[in-house]
Amino acid sequence: MLLSHLLLVLIAGSLISCSGGEGSSGGSAPLSGSSAAGTTVSGSVQAPGGQIALNLKSPAQFFANLFSSAAYAGISGSSAVPDGTVVQLGRLTGNGSGFSIISTTQTTGGRYSFNLTNLNLQFASDLIVRVISGAVQMRAFVVSDSIDLDPVSETAVRLALEQLASNPPSTLNNFTVQELADLSGAISVMTTARSLTSSSTIDATVTTLRSAVLANGPLAEFLTAAANPGQTIDGPGDVGNHFPLSPNSFWDYTGTQSGTGQSPVTYANRRTISGTRIIGTTTTVVASETNGLNTGSSSEEYFIKSNSALANWGNNDPGDFLTPQVAPYPEVRFPLYPGAITSSIDKPGINFPQDLDGDGKNETASFKQVVKVIGYENVTVPAGTYANTLRIESTITLAVTISSTRESFSQNEVQTIWVASGFGVVRLLDVVTFDSITETTVEELTGAIVDERGTGSAADVRRFPIIANDLAYNPISNVFYVSRPGNPGNVAVVDPTNGSILDSLSLGNGQAFNSVGPSTLVISDDGHYLYAALNTESVIKRINLQTFTVDATLQLGPDVVQPQCILQVASMRILPGNPRALAVSKITGSPPGVSCGENFYEVAIYDDAVQRPNTVRFPTPPSFNGIRLSMNQIAFVNSAQRLYGFDTGSTGAGFFEMAVSASGLAVSNAVSLQPLTFQKVMQSDGIRIYTSEGNVVDPATLTVLGNTPLFPNNFTHLVRPDSTARRVFYLKQDVFAPTALLQAFDTTTLGLVGSNEVPISNTPAFLTSLTRYGTNGLAFLSQNREMYVIRTSLLP
Repeated sequence: MLLSHLLLVLIAGSLISCSGGEGSSGGSAPLSGSSAAGTTVSGSVQAPGGQIALNLKSPAQFFANLFSSAAYAGISGSSAVPDGTVVQLGRLTGNGSGFSIISTTQTTGGRYSFNLTNLNLQFASDLIVRVISGAVQMRAFVVSDSIDLDPVSETAVRLALEQLASNPPSTLNNFTVQELADLSGAISVMTTARSLTSSSTIDATVTTLRSAVLANGPLAEFLTAAANPGQTIDGPGDVGNHFPLSPNSFWDYTGTQSGTGQSPVTYANRRTISGTRIIGTTTTVVASETNGLNTGSSSEEYFIKSNSALANWGNNDPGDFLTPQVAPYPEVRFPLYPGAITSSIDKPGINFPQDLDGDGKNETASFKQVVKVIGYENVTVPAGTYANTLRIESTITLAVTISSTRESFSQNEVQTIWVASGFGVVRLLDVVTFDSITETTVEELTGAIVDERGTGSAADVRRFPIIANDLAYNPISNVFYVSRPGNPGNVAVVDPTNGSILDSLSLGNGQAFNSVGPSTLVISDDGHYLYAALNTESVIKRINLQTFTVDATLQLGPDVVQPQCILQVASMRILPGNPRALAVSKITGSPPGVSCGENFYEVAIYDDAVQRPNTVRFPTPPSFNGIRLSMNQIAFVNSAQRLYGFDTGSTGAGFFEMAVSASGLAVSNAVSLQPLTFQKVMQSDGIRIYTSEGNVVDPATLTVLGNTPLFPNNFTHLVRPDSTARRVFYLKQDVFAPTALLQAFDTTTLGLVGSNEVPISNTPAFLTSLTRYGTNGLAFLSQNREMYVIRTSLLP
């Protein structure tokens, strides 16, 4: 018996949320209202401000209702109508132009109810409930037992009637009960998913909803198809995007599994949309999991998502005998809306691949499942709180019949998932029972990136097989440029999705005294120019990215203070709005056999290949405002008229402002940032300046506005702000740890948003070149100059 139980757990676990298949129902069937008391229809009555017509209450009362609506997953800004509001039940004429009243009732607690059995009625495409005040009305099709009256239901009625008017002599009988239920449900789900709000009147609200429906291609196509006679095979699609299958999306879950007589165990699972696979002649989407339901092994499932369903086409589990006997089958049918039985399966005669009674014959099994949308729920998981998730419940029974005795035993499973619009499954609860044995598994989302949107805390870290000195990202062409060592070296174009090298350009004369090759890179905002420093040659090459050729060479010049030394680039920045002008911080460098140190030399401005005459050079003057002149890092903020320099070579923390003119540069102010600490990097987001030790500097006043709470100095810090995303990132490497820590802070509050651990291949590692790319990416180089890319959910 225990062996049989374990086999059944394995079998059931291989079909996660499966539904449909042979014998499955068509469409997302609404729940029946039949019971011992007969068939009933009931629901809430909600209107903008709780009023059918605005003149029924004072403005003060109207706005009080508008901002105190009851919890209601639908269009926000609506609230319950007053008790005693008359609700009519009746029939529309064939073309919808007339209405005959069958019965009336009044609302209590914002709800109404009719017993259809007592009225000798059943669900029908022309059966309507409505509330009316003068020329203003709200209507709903009576196609299931739970029908809310609100602007959403009125939108569905008007759209259906518009179809009849545009296609005479069509009648409401063209629409099936199922089609009208799906139309109303799809509009409701779309409204909730998009957080659409009520206008001041019913008509204005309906106009907004109608425009949204007609702008949704699959939903508008479904409406047109449903107006034809008979049940359409089309669907409105996953209007709330509750089951996203975007390429490269991934979800991280933390799981807990417990069972009868077993201690709870925790585990982790990552689900990834990892590519496509052709099954027969059909291209499917591959969904990979590292440890789904704590199976202890990785797995793949294959899906096709259409406007009518999410279909399962099988998996790669060689021990799963059940899926091949029912696939392909719909996991869920669209649309998904509260109260819908989205699909079911009743499959007898399954070959059970075990001879449990030893009579030389495999046993047979039957498989049944019903998938039902329970309703909306707010769910809190480690990744955050998700409002109005759809709770979907699958009830599964696998019954095995012994061939010799015809004795049957069964295993039951109830799997509940909570799916959030745009993000998919955020929580899963799976309960398997057999005899007196129960196994319970819970998975909760910790973080994800879905369709380039992040939630919670998750990161996808990849190491590209590229050795580089620096990197720059071009958002216009969505590629990286990396400077690669060699003699000569080169600048390569890298695809951020897979690390492939798309093109390369040799740089250097091949006579350099080492194989460093090009180093520091900066790219112009318009994506036209890339500047590459060749420090061993004391030059900067400007690359025209339109032709991918060098069009200018900027000479760093001789070191007039120490003629035996050479000049190198410490930092360079392109002037805002002028891609042909470059600011350069120069330091001394040592040719072979000479010891010069890396001391600050000067900051200069170049136009094309010509240096402006006025530079800021040490030791003329040696200091400003008593602060030693040294600025290894430079940055513009929001104007080409001011350049800022920062001393990263000592604990003096000198911070300098320089005025930029047509003739060059002049220091205009200087301060020492407090506390005096060694600062490695500074970066600007176009508004403020951020340093590697967490200082946030106001460039207008040269004062520290605040500090991000960073770790102590046994960490090395890289910093990269992003004003558009309102984030500043710090990448911190403990030289004794195998991982770096990526932290994101809010640029307004300086509060910690979240963090990701980033594995590094070699330690100790001092990291460089932290760069933002794409919607949710950062890239950097490790100490051994390997290139890493991170997709993180910490970006909004």
